[in-house]
Amino acid sequence: GGDTNTGDRYLWAQSDLETIRLAAKATIDHVEWTLDNDNTLTCQPNDMRPYTTGTNPTTNIPKCSHTFEQTNTFELTATITYRIEQHISIRPSRLTPYPPANWQPHPTQPEIAITTTAGTITIGELHSLNTLTTNN
Repeated sequence: GGDTNTGDRYLWAQSDLETIRLAAKATIDHVEWTLDNDNTLTCQPNDMRPYTTGTNPTTNIPKCSHTFEQTNTFELTATITYRIEQHISIRPSRLTPYPPANWQPHPTQPEIAITTTAGTITIGELHSLNTLTTNN
């Protein structure tokens, strides 16, 4: 495996003579969240951010987010669609470098979708009370 200049990870294999290399990579194209029976939300990678333990999730809300309007119980699922690309590099001998990668969509499977379920999620109400305090 290796890294591309964009930070993507890829897998590769080469011939026994080290003159032919086949590489493949998968890049997230989008994520479709199924929030309940009536709501789906499609997000691009740059419109989301991972949750970090100890941070307040209500600050710096990502562009792709959802606010629930009522209490409900449902199965939360996410379907991640990946773009699959490949490149084949040929060099005359192992003493010469491979040419730069020319990534192309995979000819038989240019994308793949993987669905995962987070399980049953219950959305409830949140109540708060603000009080006025005085300093004596």
